[in-house]
Amino acid sequence: MVLIPERQVSLDHLKEWYELKKQMDEMKNKEVVLRQFIFAGLFPAPEEGTNTYPLNDGTGAVAKGVHTINRAVQVELLAELAKVQAMPDSNQPKLELEKLVKWKPEVSIKEYRLLTDEQRLLFDQVLVIKPGMPGLDIVIPKRSS
Repeated sequence: MVLIPERQVSLDHLKEWYELKKQMDEMKNKEVVLRQFIFAGLFPAPEEGTNTYPLNDGTGAVAKGVHTINRAVQVELLAELAKVQAMPDSNQPKLELEKLVKWKPEVSIKEYRLLTDEQRLLFDQVLVIKPGMPGLDIVIPKRSS
């Protein structure tokens, strides 16, 4: 039988990871600024969805930029609209709210943690449970003056 040694995490590993993380954060910020600058320059009046710009470099390559518009439902106002829509004498155009709004079920972790073992076993049958990406940070204390 071969014994697999435990991971030996050293201070050097932590330092290397911390430096890489700082570099990646800086690069990500630079990339975001440059992407926004280029997008605005190539597509001054973008349409929602994919926009293309020919690069005219002799290869036929094009720059593709995706213009996204976020629309968030204001639940309280939606409930009011539903009430108005339900009125038989409403003069407003009829909307099929069930088709317009998607409801995404999400587990309430607070309530989930309150379940008994028996309840949890039952509810876990409807869940896909898998580990996520771990978070990690190094906190450097502020020096006192």
